[in-house]
Amino acid sequence: MGTYTREKMIELLIRHFKSENFDCRSYSDSWEEIRVPLHCSKEHNGEREEIVVDIIIDKAISKAAMFPNWAEKGMTIVGASSVRFFQYYMPYAKVFWAYGHYVPKKDKNFQEFKKACEDFGIGLLRVADKKVEMIQDATSLNEIFAKRLADKINEIDERQPWKNELIQTSSQLIEEHHEDYIHNLVLYGAPQFRRRQITGRGTGDLSILLISKLEDVQHIAYGQQLKELAFNYRQRVQDDHKIALETIKSLWRLRFEIDYPDIQKDFEVVLLLDPKYRDHFLHQFQVFMLGALIIDRFYNTVWARQFENSFHSKLEDAWLAASTYHDFNYPIEKWDGWMMSFLEQNLHVSDSSGKYHIRQEDLKKEIVQLNLGEVVVRDEFLSKMGRLCGAIGCAFDDRFQRFILRRVAIDKNHAVIGALTFLEKFKEGRKLSEEAAAQAAASILLHDEPNWQCLSGNMPGLLACIDRHECTHEENESCANPLLHQLELKSNPLPFLLIFCDTAQEWGRRGKGYTEEPLLEDIQIDQQKVLIHISLRDHKGFVMKREELERVQQFLKADKFTIKIKSRSGGSTVIPMTGR
Repeated sequence: MGTYTREKMIELLIRHFKSENFDCRSYSDSWEEIRVPLHCSKEHNGEREEIVVDIIIDKAISKAAMFPNWAEKGMTIVGASSVRFFQYYMPYAKVFWAYGHYVPKKDKNFQEFKKACEDFGIGLLRVADKKVEMIQDATSLNEIFAKRLADKINEIDERQPWKNELIQTSSQLIEEHHEDYIHNLVLYGAPQFRRRQITGRGTGDLSILLISKLEDVQHIAYGQQLKELAFNYRQRVQDDHKIALETIKSLWRLRFEIDYPDIQKDFEVVLLLDPKYRDHFLHQFQVFMLGALIIDRFYNTVWARQFENSFHSKLEDAWLAASTYHDFNYPIEKWDGWMMSFLEQNLHVSDSSGKYHIRQEDLKKEIVQLNLGEVVVRDEFLSKMGRLCGAIGCAFDDRFQRFILRRVAIDKNHAVIGALTFLEKFKEGRKLSEEAAAQAAASILLHDEPNWQCLSGNMPGLLACIDRHECTHEENESCANPLLHQLELKSNPLPFLLIFCDTAQEWGRRGKGYTEEPLLEDIQIDQQKVLIHISLRDHKGFVMKREELERVQQFLKADKFTIKIKSRSGGSTVIPMTGR
């Protein structure tokens, strides 16, 4: 039995509350500090009634996951959670958790969770297609305070100077609860509304929505490992980076008997100092999970089965290798810029005034050289180029060879270097056939937009892109003949999936100068459609992403695959991969 999406839950709840004459708002901009999934209000007999609803889409619910105790630097929050934060922020509102009808009623963990909700005054709503049922009513924070204050007053002996004691008791009570709830407010963090930010287990960059979808995988070879990740994720105390790294290393050892090279994560710390850089390590893991879900849903389709028949390895294994390695060599591409910046600042060899009169080109040659042309050409370069070219399906001519050489030796392009080093890593006898390894390497090469743009002829002049000079008339004629026109899912499933998932994966990415804050709103995958729904903070980010998707739309061809984007300031569009 599948779970509801967050959007589906909100849709059913809005329908229910509107039938009871409530005005409903979802993720309203009225409260920028918090992202309230659903706020309902109405006037009745001159009094205002407010209801706040948070959403649980998981099948398994426990007190430990939803009301974790969090301690740091001598301070402890007992039962920290989003709903208790809402209680503080809106003390006159009733606060509810809403969960799907598929959650087992008699489950021991659920019963403990239900009791905790009762103790904290949190209500429970059970959501089904035809009915939203109140399982447990909520008590507003204001009512909780009033009841506890009344209880304290009733404890006072009337023969005592009760007035002074009442004032003191009231003061202590208010101070106690104010401190309790203000911690939830202070520690809540950025307005992304994720429970993991409250628990202190890292930044919460991995999408809980995406991970929860893994509970339903049925076909792929390492499906059980992904199910275990989904079921145990909320309970694990490691941060997201460690969880991702442990999962990838375990799967590589299980499927390939190869140790995953984990040094990339260490370089992220340095690269993130660059304002233009954003996360590529967790990005790879989320690309992998998204593609694994798609492959599982399409497992018995012709194009998925044809891959194994043609290349003698499972599609999901080639996907695991390609997706978790595709940005591994990004630090090499950024090496020159980072080293030059580092040495400029430490050796004082250049400044903005031009005092030292050293040209950037000369400085670069003097302070750092990484001669990849010589290193890579030495290592079966032509043979590997031929395998890549054959996997892509284009002619192994002079243009292709010059393109690869230029991108390695001069540009140090992470995708081309990644493709070549991948072929070296997955030599014969590595549990992945040579043919499947070539397909995976070709996917890595193509996933970088400048690469597929050049090969498909969409950039102004293929040779100009390669040689960095103006095309002659004769060269322009040859530029009109692209090496690779477009990618179809049915004939090139692995490169198609890597470009599609790599383009879609925006949520949770961190960077010093990256402030867009995209969110994964929904994933819908069946054999009739693949829809990835992303929201962006403002119109500028929305426009930039739309333009990127429109470029990809011209190259990828599979009408069932679509990406929906919306701006949280207004506006949305759905872009299918039509190949035109």
